[in-house]
Amino acid sequence: MSRFSRKDIGTMTQEDLEELLEAIFSHSFATLDEIQVNYNNLSPNTLENSINISRKNPNHPLAIPNRAKRMIAAEIIRDISIIYQGVVDQHILDDIHKAMFDGSRAVREALVETIYHIGNCTSIGPLRKLIKQEPFSTTRGKALVALSKFEQQKYTCKQPEKGISLLGNQLDLAEILQRVADEHCVSLKFPSSDMEELLGDNSIVHIIDRTYLGQEKWVSYCTHWNKIDTNLSRNLIIIDTGYDTYCTPETKLDSVFYVGSANLYTIDTLVRELITHGKADMGTIIEETNKKLGRIR
Repeated sequence: MSRFSRKDIGTMTQEDLEELLEAIFSHSFATLDEIQVNYNNLSPNTLENSINISRKNPNHPLAIPNRAKRMIAAEIIRDISIIYQGVVDQHILDDIHKAMFDGSRAVREALVETIYHIGNCTSIGPLRKLIKQEPFSTTRGKALVALSKFEQQKYTCKQPEKGISLLGNQLDLAEILQRVADEHCVSLKFPSSDMEELLGDNSIVHIIDRTYLGQEKWVSYCTHWNKIDTNLSRNLIIIDTGYDTYCTPETKLDSVFYVGSANLYTIDTLVRELITHGKADMGTIIEETNKKLGRIR
């Protein structure tokens, strides 16, 4: 595993994923259930406990050297998944599902994020199982969002109800949008980049990362947007920063918003306003955000 570097992530292949998964399984891998049964549920809740476990039992799954190697491998797998463009072979996905139950929270969370990006409908069962077992709310929350994504993809029929649609790979943003959707009793949708599905989606809010969608498909979307009935309740939030790279909508400009994906609170506030009132004033949203985050006293 030492040959892997985060600088090489963009060039890694499925064979590299297999090697990284082997690094997880070969460094004292044990599931949550196995740790409870075979290791008396010992958990390194503090650094002192971690050191004691490492000294008393170097082969323990949660001993620092073993856990660290599995964690590094899992984080590299996650980073690969964020930018990987192809379809991952099912046997690799099956191994990720297995490794997702690692006794280390850090490994589990990284692989749940991986599944969010490159999983498919076969991920539904493992995610449901993990949600029942997962003791940490943060990891469980990420798994719930991933489960929602794949349960929606399981059905090919269009959803009649309006809601929020996200076309991007930002899991932290998806978590926030899921909470907003739940609170407002609307759906959070993950439309595919298939143009027929995307253009037919009737969500109140479309949130799009143009770098994720791609230049050609964005041009098609933009052309479609320019023909939309101006009285239609449809809003577009663009979350990438490629202002000079992509074409821009020419109609319904008061319904188009540019917010970087890192500005999570701003997007949260904006989406809530659009769902509640069907429109929003960006200047007011930014002022509220600044006050909330303490930038204006």
